[in-house]
Amino acid sequence: MSDLFAADLQAEQAVLGSMLIDAECIRDVLPKLREDDFFTETDRLIWRTIRAMEHERVPIDALTVIPRIGETNEHRRYLAELLENTPTSANVLEYAEIVSEGGKRRRLRTALSEAIEAIDERRPDDEVFPHVEAAIAAYDERTRGGILSPQEQTDAFYTYRAMLESGVLPFTKTGYHSLDEMLGGGLKHGSLYYLAARPGTGKTAFALNIGDYVAANVGKVLFVSMEMSNVEIMSRRYAMATSLDSRKLLMQPMNSAEYDQLADATNAISTVPFHIVAEGAKTAEQVCSLARSMRGLKLLIIDHFTLFSRPHRQQDFSEYAEISHRLANLANKLSIPILCLIQVNRDDSQGKKKRARLDTLRGSGATEEDAAGVLFIEHAADVDQSTGQPREELVVLEKNRFGPTGKIRMSYRPRFNTFAEIIDGKSLAQKFSAEGRAAKDRARAAARQIRFDEITGEEEMPF
Repeated sequence: MSDLFAADLQAEQAVLGSMLIDAECIRDVLPKLREDDFFTETDRLIWRTIRAMEHERVPIDALTVIPRIGETNEHRRYLAELLENTPTSANVLEYAEIVSEGGKRRRLRTALSEAIEAIDERRPDDEVFPHVEAAIAAYDERTRGGILSPQEQTDAFYTYRAMLESGVLPFTKTGYHSLDEMLGGGLKHGSLYYLAARPGTGKTAFALNIGDYVAANVGKVLFVSMEMSNVEIMSRRYAMATSLDSRKLLMQPMNSAEYDQLADATNAISTVPFHIVAEGAKTAEQVCSLARSMRGLKLLIIDHFTLFSRPHRQQDFSEYAEISHRLANLANKLSIPILCLIQVNRDDSQGKKKRARLDTLRGSGATEEDAAGVLFIEHAADVDQSTGQPREELVVLEKNRFGPTGKIRMSYRPRFNTFAEIIDGKSLAQKFSAEGRAAKDRARAAARQIRFDEITGEEEMPF
């Protein structure tokens, strides 16, 4: 067996092993492969079995698959090897691409071999040309795999509509009603968004507000920071949750009442799937690898674009373009929104007050082209940033591929790292509702009472 076919075989075994240990990945893999993409008859049998069981909506793992394929010692050993050699399903889609390409290459090779054999044997033209046409069809499959026929377009659109009607929405809400409405529902899945601002306008705080909302209400969030430590990020998140000054949380002593507030916040925050990478991800390749490794990721936030490093190479326009294209492709591949923070270029010609413009983006051109949306944060008026008092900021949606552009008034409290919409002159804080907090408090009290009863056999005294 050639090295090429050996690599294909390892990839298809990794695909099948991933499907056996993680049933959640099966629906992602099934549309990407077909039975004859697999090299061996045993692998084809396992693929057919898993596909049939998925359509029947029955549980899928090694124990449920083995009776379907035949309870022979050989099959049992093979399934055990698949499980042993597949520790994680994180890279299953990459393996599926290898399997798909391997299947196309083998079909092309077979068709070419049959055509050459027919020619060498001097068969009649009506026997030769079908083999040649088969080879052409196999080549077209490799080079035109992304072309959809009219019927496939219709099928794809109705599949998309069925998803919408079932309640599965193609966007992730930010938690800011006016912004979500302007975006067309939220951050569109498979799309790259840039959040741009000058230093000190609160872009990291705004991104953390969105990330915490998504983690609490939608699902897993990954926040990649290239300039702050984990402690700095958490001090900002705890400030948002407690209304304690983030500088005090980070650098100053606290009293017992403040520690009680912090304890309540840490208990609540520790239950939401907000993941942080504060070190070890400095290149686009590292960030993409981390995002691909997280199953069920709903939002990736990167802070920030111009801190991406290219080892031993100087950053220039082409480097920015390459990174931007890579992020856009990652969003599309994972079918999640990516929110990437970015600095704006200095522009002294505008005077003291800076206006949001797409041409002020670092790496402008490529970043603007790749983005489904570009948001700016700018001061509504000249402010004294040293006071730490609440101030009005404008979130400006300057580019929006799926709807209108416009401005949203926000109240920003720098010390507490919170943004809230201003509607009819009133600030709407983006926090858990009072009802939700009360329900959580009751649940924690009930759980504590149960634990006390189980340990002591007595009722806890009310003090």
